[in-house]
Amino acid sequence: AKSSATKTFDIRDTESSAWTAKYAASNNGIQIENFRLTCIDEDTSGDTCKTDLCSNCPYGTFGMNCTYSESSPCRRLIDENSEGFPLGGGDFLREFEMLEDENMSKSYQFYYSPVYVPVDDMNGLIYFSGRRWYLAINLPLLGFTIRESFLAVYEAGILPPQSSLTPSVAYVSETVDIVSVQESTSPLGLEWYAASREEDENGLPIPDKSRRSSTYFSCGFCHNGTNPCLHEGICRSDGKCDCKNQTSGPLCKVKPLGNGYCDEYFNTKEHEYDGGDCCGATCVNRLTRRSCGGHGSVQVFGETLGEEGQLFPTCKDPSMVNIIIELRPGLSSLDVEVDLVCNNVPYLQLPKGVLRIKNHTNFNGTEVVRVQDGSDCNITISLHDERVEVGVVDFDVAFTVHLENNNAGSASKTELVNETEKVWLDGNSSTFKASFFVSSLLETLATFTPRENLLNHSTPQGATIRYLSTSPHPHASSDSKFLPQRYAAFVVNYALGDMVGVNLGNEILPTLDECDFGASLQCDENGNINIADITRGGVRGVLPPELSMLTYLEQFIAPYNNIHGNLPTELGTLGKLRILDVSNNALNGMIPSEFGNMTSLTDLKLDSNNLSGNIPEELYKVKSLKILRLNGNNITGSISATVSKLANLEKFEIEDNNMSGTMPPSMGELTNLTEIDIENNHITGTIPSELGSLTKLGELDLDSNQLQGLVPSELGHLSNLEVLVLNNNKNLSGTIPMELCNLEDAYLFLKCTGVECSDNCARQCNKGHCSENLFRAK
Repeated sequence: AKSSATKTFDIRDTESSAWTAKYAASNNGIQIENFRLTCIDEDTSGDTCKTDLCSNCPYGTFGMNCTYSESSPCRRLIDENSEGFPLGGGDFLREFEMLEDENMSKSYQFYYSPVYVPVDDMNGLIYFSGRRWYLAINLPLLGFTIRESFLAVYEAGILPPQSSLTPSVAYVSETVDIVSVQESTSPLGLEWYAASREEDENGLPIPDKSRRSSTYFSCGFCHNGTNPCLHEGICRSDGKCDCKNQTSGPLCKVKPLGNGYCDEYFNTKEHEYDGGDCCGATCVNRLTRRSCGGHGSVQVFGETLGEEGQLFPTCKDPSMVNIIIELRPGLSSLDVEVDLVCNNVPYLQLPKGVLRIKNHTNFNGTEVVRVQDGSDCNITISLHDERVEVGVVDFDVAFTVHLENNNAGSASKTELVNETEKVWLDGNSSTFKASFFVSSLLETLATFTPRENLLNHSTPQGATIRYLSTSPHPHASSDSKFLPQRYAAFVVNYALGDMVGVNLGNEILPTLDECDFGASLQCDENGNINIADITRGGVRGVLPPELSMLTYLEQFIAPYNNIHGNLPTELGTLGKLRILDVSNNALNGMIPSEFGNMTSLTDLKLDSNNLSGNIPEELYKVKSLKILRLNGNNITGSISATVSKLANLEKFEIEDNNMSGTMPPSMGELTNLTEIDIENNHITGTIPSELGSLTKLGELDLDSNQLQGLVPSELGHLSNLEVLVLNNNKNLSGTIPMELCNLEDAYLFLKCTGVECSDNCARQCNKGHCSENLFRAK
């Protein structure tokens, strides 16, 4: 220490100066950061250090003033993440112990901090530099054992800085800011980084912050107060644990999960129900599956299940559901064999010889089995005749399977199987089977979808209930208000072959709300789906009736796809729907009359399909309708006079159909119309003069019909008319009204009609020649 101001000084005044640690083998030194001086008066009666203790601390304590006790610092480190230091295999990646000499009388330390070496004497070293902790590998052995080389290097005083005998540093901890001397005792809880090629001013590598390690050291020696043994283990005086409940490893941290045996201590949610060992669907040790459930003393149908059978009576996993099997044999002296398999997983196996019915009238024929929600199950029951006197006998055997429901706090049962069979036995056996589907959602969803569709896995509804039953999500529970929406979204997705671009195999999908499925679905601020837009989505399939379960839907837009089948009548219940656009598809059947119940509908676009039948009378009652586009179908019938009720209608397009009848004069009441397109139908009669009241009309296309009579002069009142097409109506007659000729910006098309030409109205006019148009240029 040197003072720049004086030659003599109080050393305590230098605490703010730069202090450097130097080594015997080198003139280099390392500047000590956060340097601190502490004054200890050994003549004071309350002193903290005696002279004889300061130089030779007793075993279990060390450091300045023998500060560190037996439990601090930790004598063994455990890397909680076995992948933390990706240096290859070996326990040294996970466990390091304090470096001591053979007779355990001395703990090696640097900067008053312990030095750690691998438990299994593998090549590694953890030490403190005064600022950071270092993990080094590849220590030169110099012909000695690894542990001897460590001692030799340390006693030679060459660590650090690095020399030819120094191990290479692989990982560096975060900086330790020492506030108290305790904080440099061990690397517990610090973050680690790969060592970079750059060095600090003292020749030591600095951490590469872009390459963070996932390692996290905890203490491997137990202490009842600060570091107890886990899972009811007992901490011994030597810092090791006597483990209980099949646990092992430091602090009893290694749990016996997934070993094929149901350990009741770990049969909790925290431990994933013993890693699945206690339930048939989740038991992972297939080699010892028979031990997953209880055995030896388990009662099944009132009889003790032996080693040969299988059952899971302690299954607590809430993703499982209870099914109740009831067996009512009508004969005594029977040996019953039962085999229950769901999704290829055996849940109940009662081989021959385990269950014998001595008296069928007193037989407890009820058993509860927990199976995976969303399972397809098969049950096989075989009856073996054990009577001494054999003769042909017939009797009834009844068995039922129910699903136990626990919705809304009240228990109920859903019948899955109800079979009664006549059995004939003559000393042999009789076998009968049944298949059924199990889902906690079955009872709830059956109010929306026929049960037979839910039970059939090949239908969109059956596929959906299976997916929702096995992919837990808050919206997929029977008491969630969003269940109908989630169910409907998946049904439509299955029905249309990936409606919303959802990859059903995506592991993330079960965790997502419906609003996060993709851009095709949009939701309002309350999480309700209100827009489904799959324009040119390349989807194909049939619109399922479950689409109507999206009760907040305002827009369903799906033109230019390959949607076929009928329009579901259930869509008429969508009271919020404003836009329904399924144009340019392959739909057939009739327009449902229920569409007249869509009181918010403004745009109905069903053009370019294969629809047939009449325009339902109920549709004319939808007063909110602005666009009615039905062109390009096979619609028949006539335009109803009640069309006048569509007071807000702006576009009426029914061209390219097979409609007949006349144009009702009441169309003149639709004063908001801007476009009428009735081209290519079989409309007869005259053009109603009442159309002259449609002052907003910009296009009137009556091409290719069977109209007759005069062109009404009232059409000259259509001040916004731009296009009038009367082509191919050969029975039209008379002359062009001068009122039409006076329209400044109208195009008039009258080829193939009987209308007389007028030179002052037309630039070209060849009466009767279908190759020429009569028109007025703008």
